[in-house]
Amino acid sequence: MPKVYFVGGLPRAGSTLLMQILAQNPAFHSSPTSGLCSLVKAMTQANATNEEEKSNLRPDEQRKRMQRGVRGLIDGWYSEDIGEARVAFDKGRGWVGQMEMLNHAYGEPPKVLVPIRDLRGILTSAEKLWRSNPEKWQQGDMATVDARCVNWLSGQSFIGSAAERIKDMLHRGHAPDVLFIRMEDLTTNPEPIMKSVYEYLREPYYSHDFSNVKQATHEHDPVHGIYGDHDIKEGPVRPIPEEWDKYLGAGLAERIKNDNAWFYQAFYQ
Repeated sequence: MPKVYFVGGLPRAGSTLLMQILAQNPAFHSSPTSGLCSLVKAMTQANATNEEEKSNLRPDEQRKRMQRGVRGLIDGWYSEDIGEARVAFDKGRGWVGQMEMLNHAYGEPPKVLVPIRDLRGILTSAEKLWRSNPEKWQQGDMATVDARCVNWLSGQSFIGSAAERIKDMLHRGHAPDVLFIRMEDLTTNPEPIMKSVYEYLREPYYSHDFSNVKQATHEHDPVHGIYGDHDIKEGPVRPIPEEWDKYLGAGLAERIKNDNAWFYQAFYQ
């Protein structure tokens, strides 16, 4: 049975690149964006309202059975179809919100890699994708770049909800249990970052070829909408340019930083 590690962080923050680098190691299996976390969450939510289970078992027995069920679902998900790999990495942004559940299921804190990126860089990436599909959003709260950033950072949007999960995870005290990976560091100097990944996972280091990273996972991006670009630029790992002054404007970029002080204090002091 392979070991399963989890990858969950911010969108547009290098998780796809990280998975392609990990996939170079023949002992590792990298997933594309996975639905496993959503299935686990649905399973636990359904169990919480299952009257039959409540009537048959004491709460402590029900909890233990649920924990075994979660573990069985995760382990069974990767019990086949991953070749000779002995480690599977499951990518889903929701994992950072499931730390307690994973802890109970495995009896120890899970290993979770959390890619992050300067919020201004994430918003710049979203804005560039929006500009390549302007017919999708022309009215209301998407009419201006200022309005778009407010929308994207709201708790109902894919960026804001992911940031809120990380913020809540910090409040719950899980920062020592996960490994945050700044996209800026991974793309600028990948080798020491990957060595820190292996050290955190307690896995023997594999000598990666950062000069020739290939696409190993594939996704049907139209399912994800206009922000679902999961194709990397194959070849050498390159630093990402800071273009937020160009795409967002200096004033808006500064306001984003001030309005999200908790994020910059935690990760970008």
